[in-house]
Amino acid sequence: MYTLVVPMSRHRLLSAHVAPHGERAGRAYDRLLALIVRGRLAPGARVQEAALALQLGVSRTPIRAALDRLARERFVVPASMGLRVELIVAPLTDADIRELWTLMGAIEGATALALDDVAPTTRRRLAAEMRATNDELAHLTLKPARQTDRIGEIMARFHVLFMEACAGPRLRTLHASILPHVQRYEWAFHAAHDYEPSIAEHAAICRKIESGDPKRLRAHIESHWANGMQRRLEQARRATVRL
Repeated sequence: MYTLVVPMSRHRLLSAHVAPHGERAGRAYDRLLALIVRGRLAPGARVQEAALALQLGVSRTPIRAALDRLARERFVVPASMGLRVELIVAPLTDADIRELWTLMGAIEGATALALDDVAPTTRRRLAAEMRATNDELAHLTLKPARQTDRIGEIMARFHVLFMEACAGPRLRTLHASILPHVQRYEWAFHAAHDYEPSIAEHAAICRKIESGDPKRLRAHIESHWANGMQRRLEQARRATVRL
């Protein structure tokens, strides 16, 4: 259900031309999504089928299918280029930050109320796994040269662990569809991001999962996403000022 945003290996890239059409389109989608989420295709950049087909080593047909899907999911959007309308990578906006972070807080907050249905042993195991993930995040962010891709993956994994253990199928589907949009901002502002508040909030969430208190867990989760929204908006403001 969750799409892991990972680079395409050289073997996959070289073998893409012999895969069935549907598989080629799926691979093209995965690769383009990774490029967009990680900022390798920058917000506002023009999306050109021919150039992307050459870059990924496939024909334009799977690229077109992948772009159709990315357009439906709002990772690429139409923009006027003189008399023409072309696709560009969706810009990063304050309005999107507010919408995405509010949605994630609501989805994970609703999931928290299902904690009563999770067995104590499962809760403790989940809390331990999420805590270990958070500890890895703390370790990575202390390094002078931050491993941006790994940090982004770990940030996402913390939340995915919770959703996979506690959420129903509809909430998991909603969460999985929104998470890559959130990840775009994580990668875009990683250099300016102070991870300490997020790490402390993650630790509080782990404690509430372990104690089995769904109402307080919901409050912590919603507060975490609300605080994260304010942090992202401030980072976006500072980036605009620098420009």
